[in-house]
Amino acid sequence: GLLAPRARLAGADRSPVSVRAAAANTARAGVRAALAVADAGRLPLPSRSVDRVLVNPPWGRQVAASGLLARDGGLLWREVRRVLASGGLAVALMDGVPEGFRVERVVEVSLSGRHPAIAVLSVPRRRR
Repeated sequence: GLLAPRARLAGADRSPVSVRAAAANTARAGVRAALAVADAGRLPLPSRSVDRVLVNPPWGRQVAASGLLARDGGLLWREVRRVLASGGLAVALMDGVPEGFRVERVVEVSLSGRHPAIAVLSVPRRRR
């Protein structure tokens, strides 16, 4: 948000506690973001309305998938693709690249004995 002050930022989590923590963090950083308690499998956002999506998907270890994602983990990535505006980016802490995304940049990290990556993803241009 600080690097792209004109970007439209939004956040959602099923946990009200997590949403309150995110609101405090963004306010402290001086970043404006629309935050909501919502299921990531049905984001309360119009299609192609968000410039940046930051996501730490549930991996089924410390945090299990819940809500709609418990039945269909791929739903998260379909929703991210749906809400990203043309030229938008998703930044995700992940083990692999979800289908339908192009990798723009990868930063490898070590976390709890695993070696995921922070990946910057874009959606290839949609064909008309």
